[in-house]
Amino acid sequence: MTLEEYQRLIWRTAKGFYETGDTDKVRLVAAMGLAGEAGEVLELFKKRFEGKTETVDRARLVEELGDVLWYLAMVADLHGITLEEAACGNLVKLRERHSGSGLDGDEWEGG
Repeated sequence: MTLEEYQRLIWRTAKGFYETGDTDKVRLVAAMGLAGEAGEVLELFKKRFEGKTETVDRARLVEELGDVLWYLAMVADLHGITLEEAACGNLVKLRERHSGSGLDGDEWEGG
């Protein structure tokens, strides 16, 4: 599956999410969901840091990262941004920030 396909498919699972017709509210709720799910990822690492677990639960991490991706795709889509555009733009920014650091060449392909 490509990022484009994923971004298109998320809306099939968002029933009721956007039925209010209030675009600003939908955008805000999506952004809050993204922040909340990022917090869930952080909570897994907090438990490890506090010594409550020996390792970060990989299965839970995969699950929570998937939730972050779902909201990220939604926020991006609501603003007319593709995940590929965001990813490539990020690589361009990083390449510029780290130019001369040895992070040049083939590693940056696609950005």
